[in-house]
Amino acid sequence: MTMLVADDRIDRRVLLEADSLAKAGAAVRVIALPYPGLDDRDAEAFPHVDIQRIALSDRRASRVRPGRAGGLSVFAPLLFLHHDGFYRSAIAKAADVVVAHDLPVLLTAALAADELGARLFFDAHELYPEQRQLPAWRRSAYRRLERRLLPKVDGVITVNASIAAELKRRGSRSLPAVILNLPLAARTDRPVSDDAVSLRLAFGIPPDTHLLLMHGSLSAGRNLEALVDAMALVEGHRAALVLLGPDGGIEQALRNKAESLGLLWKGVFFHPPVPQNALLATVATADIGIVPYREVDLNTRLCTPNKLFDFIAAGLPVLANNLPELRRFVVERGFGLNLPMHDARAMSDAIVTMLAADLPAISGRVAAAAPDFSWEAQEEEFLRLFDIGAATAGDPSEGRDVRH
Repeated sequence: MTMLVADDRIDRRVLLEADSLAKAGAAVRVIALPYPGLDDRDAEAFPHVDIQRIALSDRRASRVRPGRAGGLSVFAPLLFLHHDGFYRSAIAKAADVVVAHDLPVLLTAALAADELGARLFFDAHELYPEQRQLPAWRRSAYRRLERRLLPKVDGVITVNASIAAELKRRGSRSLPAVILNLPLAARTDRPVSDDAVSLRLAFGIPPDTHLLLMHGSLSAGRNLEALVDAMALVEGHRAALVLLGPDGGIEQALRNKAESLGLLWKGVFFHPPVPQNALLATVATADIGIVPYREVDLNTRLCTPNKLFDFIAAGLPVLANNLPELRRFVVERGFGLNLPMHDARAMSDAIVTMLAADLPAISGRVAAAAPDFSWEAQEEEFLRLFDIGAATAGDPSEGRDVRH
């Protein structure tokens, strides 16, 4: 089996899927972009996974047979800059299944699957064409790609029930299987990485100050500017915010904003990303997890980001914007609050309301449910989609919703 993903730091979902398949006896390769550092932390954290990093300099044009992609095949290098390197790597070894992790690599994966005579699976991490920050021509091209290829893939998997329903509406032959973005369980018998960080100790945050955590890429479109502004409005409520993650293009602007508000290294703190095997232990040192995403497009309206399930697995109360899928996993389960976060004032009001909630009771409910929100709890369901490690699954694209 060969998986394609257009990541340098590979999404945990991809690594956990590949790791489960490898441990179940499948030969799995993950083709990805070069890791942004000297040591490949993904490979260190997942030694069972064969990760192949393409060379960015590999731009030699590839000859392909159109196959199920038809005339769209000529647009592959335009839709995905590294198409040629990924395609050559994918067809270099035999595979019976090719998995496209998200839409940018779907056309490349389809061409590779046709060349290899393999089945094609599509794991949609999001509604990729509905991202407002993409140029209009690219959104249009990706929608056309969806319309062309969704009915022709052999199995579709996605991250939540709302996106599954939308993909079915857009042409998937059957309701996609739902596999949540769950982390490995936080277990006492699993060694904690030396890279785990106590955020409170790292920044000298007093024990009587509530530590709010937002982790993930510091990127545009995530409402982070308003989040920093909101922290200036909650002064006096003994709260501090940690932004943990890689720079997605706006970190310096966020630092400048925090500094102009007199909050940098006082009420707003920045920490670089930690490896996957240190993430949950680091997250658990916060008091509240915050998901501030604003409904700027259909993709964010229906999102269930990794951080949501990291907070749950770590036993943290969750404060999230009032969006449909976030409500499903927060207020409807008693794991926290869903409140409007359309601007800094609304967000500061939401934070103050959360600080006044019965946080120990919420933490107790989250901690009790945490084992059900782990990768292990849905691993068998995932393997069954590929007829591995469980009874025969039948059509792998038939909707199986791991909702807990």
